Amino acid sequence: MLKYFFAIAWLLIPSLLPAQRSSFAIVVDSPHLERLRPEIDLYRQSLEEDGLTVHLVPLDNGRPEAIRQQLHTLYKTARLEGAVLIGNVPVPMIRDAQHLTSTFKMPQDMDWIESSVPSDRYYDDFDLQFEFLKQDDSLQNLYYYRLLPESRHVIGMDIYTGRIKAPARSLPESVAYIRKFLLKLVEERKKPKQLSYAVTFTGEGYNSNALNSWASLVLGYREQFASLFQYPNRIRFMDYRSHQIVKPVLLSALKSPEVDFAYLNGHGLPEEQILSANPEVSTPDQSMQNVAFYIRETMRKTPEAKRQEKKESLQKSLGLNDKWFENAFDPEQARKDSLYNADKVLSVSDMKAGCKVNAKVVYMDACFTGAFQYDEYLAGFFPFGDGRNVAVFANSVGVLQDLWANELIGLLQYGTRTGQILKHTAYLETHIIGDPAFRFDYRDAAEWNEQVAHNRDAGFWKRKAGEGSPDLTALSLHKIARFEQRDKAMAILEKYFYESPFATVRTEAFIRLKALQPAGWRRIVIDASADSFEFLRRLATYEMGEIGHQDFITPLVDLYFRDRSSNRTAFNVERMILFFDKDKVLAAIGDSKEAGRVADREFVEAFKSAVSKESFFDKAFLDLGKNDGKTGKVPFAISILRAYRFHQHIPAVLAYLEKNLQNEVVAVPALEALSWFGDSVRKEEILAFCSKIRASAHAPEKVRYEAGRTAGILEKLTDKI
Repeated sequence: MLKYFFAIAWLLIPSLLPAQRSSFAIVVDSPHLERLRPEIDLYRQSLEEDGLTVHLVPLDNGRPEAIRQQLHTLYKTARLEGAVLIGNVPVPMIRDAQHLTSTFKMPQDMDWIESSVPSDRYYDDFDLQFEFLKQDDSLQNLYYYRLLPESRHVIGMDIYTGRIKAPARSLPESVAYIRKFLLKLVEERKKPKQLSYAVTFTGEGYNSNALNSWASLVLGYREQFASLFQYPNRIRFMDYRSHQIVKPVLLSALKSPEVDFAYLNGHGLPEEQILSANPEVSTPDQSMQNVAFYIRETMRKTPEAKRQEKKESLQKSLGLNDKWFENAFDPEQARKDSLYNADKVLSVSDMKAGCKVNAKVVYMDACFTGAFQYDEYLAGFFPFGDGRNVAVFANSVGVLQDLWANELIGLLQYGTRTGQILKHTAYLETHIIGDPAFRFDYRDAAEWNEQVAHNRDAGFWKRKAGEGSPDLTALSLHKIARFEQRDKAMAILEKYFYESPFATVRTEAFIRLKALQPAGWRRIVIDASADSFEFLRRLATYEMGEIGHQDFITPLVDLYFRDRSSNRTAFNVERMILFFDKDKVLAAIGDSKEAGRVADREFVEAFKSAVSKESFFDKAFLDLGKNDGKTGKVPFAISILRAYRFHQHIPAVLAYLEKNLQNEVVAVPALEALSWFGDSVRKEEILAFCSKIRASAHAPEKVRYEAGRTAGILEKLTDKI
């Protein structure tokens, strides 16, 4: 078994390496270039010493189109593998492309800055096609683009990118931040170090606070960083439950001089990441403290004119006397409560106060912390702070909780550049803040990165799939899926899915098989739902809901009763089961052998009750046939299709659309919502309906356009590689 972890001979075959070196572009705006040329030259020299040919791309009031064209030209002519965007390089704000994010769904009639996705996929994925819409009126560095219907509708980065964008409000401040960072980065590059220490942290509220989900993270790291487990204290798994106030413990770990990599998981906002919440307690006095804190917070947030009403409501619902409300507005108590709240998050204020992050690479698995469209954003303070951090993965908008953020992350220990991992795993919102070319030390790393960036020989990757550690095998499967003949690739992937002893390899094979959609895909999904790896079971559950085939009803029901201890998996089943016919689900519960083994029959009856009752969603869809869409729950019923795959209601939605094609206000959002059904058993029905609308001379132009856009997304999602 050890050969999987220590085989390294596969890293390069010198005869396959071309004479022309891989190249890298430094894109920098003129004001920063003028003020930082010595530091940029030092950075450029360090990149060249790492085996890269470096191209300097200075911007003179450059628009995003010009930058993209220059990078594309270098990609085609100079073996470009990546680029870094330094300073105030224009930020593409992408619209009509939320389906390329992991989960972000915000109505685009809201504020454009908030409903668009800041994304450098504009610069690094040349198959995506965009139309320029406008430049922001107040924030001149933001440029809005629409993803065109005829574009490819799957992320497939051609190069990797990263941003050296300081969390600054002025040019002098930005220059000072970036100068300090580049000098630090060059020094770190002069003393390469192997990845030998890692820290992970799980914040409150993520993945239903499920311990089995946390355990799957540990199991994954046991495979991905096997060598760290052979020595004491080389990898630490931290969780918000370990301390009532966990913040100082986490900050101490991040500040540790020996830590190389840190993974931070939790809910986030542009200026903070949530670490912990009110303590989970069992004693009366602690419970009373939680209630008292809740009362004080609630009363302070209530407008003065409504406080008496709110007080009476709380007293009635919670059975409280006046004493609970006495110190709600006491200044000293308010100060203590404010400090208590601040201790539950990691914030921009903490970073400005001098918190050091010495982990050279950090992955922030959280929403919005990488929102680089703003002057100040939390992720930006990691590399630009006083610590030794030089690269942080972060998300510019909301991100899916059930996301495999650690996909291929073990490649870091083999000298793989951070950008290479981003290139193979990113969504529209995923970015690197800092140096995307940074890597840890490992033998022959420059040659290895050449292979990762440019080798398209499927035979090479098939040989490597059986020789490396789990993540090296997983990367090879990724390459095989892309470069091998389709039928052969599917056969290889199925073999690894069913036979690999490594959970992370099976999961990667599952993800690649999803992209290729073999004939037996539904059977593979069902088998994945019974895998020993909790995260893979979660993925399979999610996929069953996305597809909506009745073959999944019994496996979902059985999983729910068999895997009760996996809170997040059970949560997903409870949500996905709503997308199937109620009568068939109830029949499956009655026939389930797993349900028959449940000791507490109340649990089974509660599940039956939840399935059989008419939900708010059901009532909303019933309204489709009762009005013109301007009243009742119709707008809600339409909007929730973007997040919930109610396959059983698609015929009603199509019938409703048929009657309301002339009403752009309801027809356009409804068609947009249907674009999220790319994996659905109802997909062909939707495509046929869209085709009918596009051919209609009576449908309004906007409606025909949206029908074309939805059809384009659904059709092109069939090619996911």
